[in-house]
Amino acid sequence: MENKVFVRTTGKELSFLGLYAYDIGSHPLPEILDMSWLKDLYAYDKEEGWLPNLAPSDRGIFRHAEEILRGVLNELPTLDQEIAPLVKNRPFERILAVDKAILRLGAYLIIFDRTIPSEAIFSLCGEFADLYGEDETPSYIQGILGSLAKKWRTPQKGEG
Repeated sequence: MENKVFVRTTGKELSFLGLYAYDIGSHPLPEILDMSWLKDLYAYDKEEGWLPNLAPSDRGIFRHAEEILRGVLNELPTLDQEIAPLVKNRPFERILAVDKAILRLGAYLIIFDRTIPSEAIFSLCGEFADLYGEDETPSYIQGILGSLAKKWRTPQKGEG
């Protein structure tokens, strides 16, 4: 039996990486959704070893990642519209692709997935920011996601 926490967390990490690949334009949308871009990442990762060890049989992970990717990409205009006003000191389009991918994932989970507490979303996105971002990325990400949570996670909207 697969560990559900591992499946969900790893699925979210794969969806974040897929969003990054989408944003930098290295793969067309069908490749993003079918996860074929992962081959490139694993080829690059051989020396680093930071990606989880996945096999084609880990279908639950890939299903979860695809579900999130489809959701984020379907809601991209809404997510960007919510995030952009919260970005300080630079235009939204100048945010680093890795930061944008983390913000879009976090915003999607805050706005559209009421099954995950805000604190868990902050923690997950903070981990991704620590792993993949620059030094200031974690606090920057946390500030924006915190503002989104205040707007979208009021007691009347699903979290108290």
